[in-house]
Amino acid sequence: MATPCITSTAVQRYLITAIIIAVLCAGLATLAFYVPALSWIILIALVPLLVALWNTPLKPLNAVIMTWLVATFIHACINAPLMPTIIALRDMPRFSLPVAVLVSIGAWLGLAIYQGAFTAPIGIISVVVRRRWGILLAVIAVACAWTLSEYVRSLGVMGYLWGCLAYALLPQLPLLQIAEWTGTYGLVFAIVLVNGLVAAGISYCMQGKCNDTARMRAWAMLIIAGLSVATWYVTGLALMVKWEDELNSAKLWHVIRVGIVQGNVPRWQKRSVHMVTRLLNLHLKLTHKALRSDVELIIWSESALPIPLNEWSYMMRQLQRTATGNDVDMLIGALESQRVENVTAGQTVYRYYNACYALNRTGQWMGTYRKIRLVPFGEFVPLRKRLPFMEFFAALPQDFTHGNSIKPLRVSSGRFGIAICFDSLFPWIARMEAHQGAGALIIITNDEWFWGSWMAKHHADIAILRAIENRRYLMRAANTGISRIIDPLGRVQKELQLSERGILIGTVALRKDASQTIYSRHGDWVIVCTALLLIGLIIGARLSSHRTQLERGT
Repeated sequence: MATPCITSTAVQRYLITAIIIAVLCAGLATLAFYVPALSWIILIALVPLLVALWNTPLKPLNAVIMTWLVATFIHACINAPLMPTIIALRDMPRFSLPVAVLVSIGAWLGLAIYQGAFTAPIGIISVVVRRRWGILLAVIAVACAWTLSEYVRSLGVMGYLWGCLAYALLPQLPLLQIAEWTGTYGLVFAIVLVNGLVAAGISYCMQGKCNDTARMRAWAMLIIAGLSVATWYVTGLALMVKWEDELNSAKLWHVIRVGIVQGNVPRWQKRSVHMVTRLLNLHLKLTHKALRSDVELIIWSESALPIPLNEWSYMMRQLQRTATGNDVDMLIGALESQRVENVTAGQTVYRYYNACYALNRTGQWMGTYRKIRLVPFGEFVPLRKRLPFMEFFAALPQDFTHGNSIKPLRVSSGRFGIAICFDSLFPWIARMEAHQGAGALIIITNDEWFWGSWMAKHHADIAILRAIENRRYLMRAANTGISRIIDPLGRVQKELQLSERGILIGTVALRKDASQTIYSRHGDWVIVCTALLLIGLIIGARLSSHRTQLERGT
């Protein structure tokens, strides 16, 4: 009868330890994300987890559970503002307050559990490599595995990159600069690598009971971690100096003057068709105010006109008159409809897109960019047609359709890479635009639905990384803010704050030549390298284990 008691006690002790480690890691990561001055803490936020994985005799399943718990707690903390956001938006799917509270808690927990699952396999990878190859290769294996997990969770229509470790470093501008080589996932690798080196130093000391040899190894790991961060930081400063010199070279850049319109329109005013003319007049009034500053390009935010603009011919003519009468290019956020004939069913259906229209100063419509990454349960409901009960969660009577083409929009003032709202979280979209010759990047968004200011601020800061990755000026037009102009070094030149109605006038430079960063040209090469390296380590560990078993058998 003693064995079950001991087993039960051991399980309880393990669960308590796992929860304590999860709370500690999540607390450190939360400080890094929410407090800009403490963003550097992300470089040690995973240390408690790694120390536990490498210094306790965990079974593979226990290692997986512990890693999953840590990742789940981190995502739960970072996505906490999602709950009041859903409650505030309860009028869209017409939830009562109690139902909205239950749905918000369920969505928050479900998202955290789902996102944590992508990181869970790192536990077993870490333990296996550690036992077969030692701590140093385990550090590399964990950095590779965590980088791949961030990439994998961004894939598919349910892909979600909010809470990516790299985004915690957004306030640390020098540390972001290597993204022009590595992209976002290279930053993730560097962050986890530093965490691993610090954890390795602590592990050496714990395993050697602080004897001289262990102490020397521990200090060596900590010094390597410190030198790595210092080199990383100094390299970033050097890159900033280099690009500052390039920005001052007039022959490389074509300078234009832009005007960003921030209408600050609450969502309830966008629901009625009768309000559309008023919204048009509001944005035109702000546009004419911007035109007094001799701008060459006007940018309106996402869904500035919440109707299928291509169906409203009189509005299109009015916009054309504005463009030709003032010799200005315009980029306009609005919906787009597409009529599709279903020959088999013998009926006509309409698809709707969240789009950005390009209007040339000659009055010619130059095409549209259709939003690629739609917000799940906001702009579409997964499995809505196959599972009738999913209709309960629908915020819209009909789903939007995903765009399927990524190419810059060309107007008289240049070629611009467009991203709409959720698109900006995914680095490959802006990268493909730059690769196809975009001279500058533009994000149009509507962050009015975010609860509080942190999510809107964090969403705006992510644009900094898109500018650095591709070394392009970036203009951000947000309905309720934050609208910004960001230079290729990631520095915010000008901005309009939240809940402010007005115009943002500034000067941006478009790249004249076809110069591209390593990331713009080659994409996520870091993912390929980390995948190959991790596969090699896992295969090597497996072969080593097999050889050991054969030797013991012999």
